[in-house]
Amino acid sequence: MRARILFVESSPDIAGAIATMLESHQFAITRVDDDRRATEHLSADHYDLMVVEIKPSPDDGGLRFLRQIQDEKPHLLQRVVAISSAPEAEVRKELEAIGVCDVILKPVHETEILEAVLECLDRTPATVH
Repeated sequence: MRARILFVESSPDIAGAIATMLESHQFAITRVDDDRRATEHLSADHYDLMVVEIKPSPDDGGLRFLRQIQDEKPHLLQRVVAISSAPEAEVRKELEAIGVCDVILKPVHETEILEAVLECLDRTPATVH
């Protein structure tokens, strides 16, 4: 069975490229473009991993989504790969404190994200919900 990934990314071009790359490695991708839709999908379905875009701003929707997960279902954070473009030190520090599995800086290279995804999938629990 293919691993299911909830992918939260606001930039259509970047989302499309990363999603296509992950799909070429046999992952089933559900793409959403904001934290509200991500919360809806996470409430309604089960995923093996989440890839979440974090913008270099403490008010970012991706950070709001991760803070919500931290408050409501902290065990899910070990199955999150955060993607960001050179986050400010404060944002990176918060991601580390939140406990995400990995942080990948843009531009995202295929081998780098694939390694992060595979490493995070090796962690428990088997699905995020």
